[in-house]
Amino acid sequence: MPLPAVITLRMAVLYLIGGATLGAMVLTGKALPAFVQWITLFPLHIVWIAIGGFVQFTLGTAFWILPKFATGPSFYGNVRAFQWCIGALNVGVILYTVNFVVFQNDLLGLGVRVLWVIAAVAAGIHFFPRIKPFQHS
Repeated sequence: MPLPAVITLRMAVLYLIGGATLGAMVLTGKALPAFVQWITLFPLHIVWIAIGGFVQFTLGTAFWILPKFATGPSFYGNVRAFQWCIGALNVGVILYTVNFVVFQNDLLGLGVRVLWVIAAVAAGIHFFPRIKPFQHS
């Protein structure tokens, strides 16, 4: 397994563990009135599980498993675009967390979404050349 996929999958697992912990805190807040303020962590739980965990896990697996056409400088395609994708995705999740916990600023929230769009565009730049149409024989 290539190193960028390993790093991406490990980060995804960390986000899944953190998101599961946040989910447990939300459920504790629903069950115990003393911890009712933890219910407000639900949006953070969703972002960590969905974007930090599942999306990143999917991207790391796709980097590793998609067909490898050695037409470029790298066996795995445009690795720099993949690095931009994962970097923008993670910086977006971290900024979302900081904004959610500390600032609650709409402008920073917009910046987070811009980073996620950059990650999606970079993923497209990386993955689309690796997808070839089916060849009938």
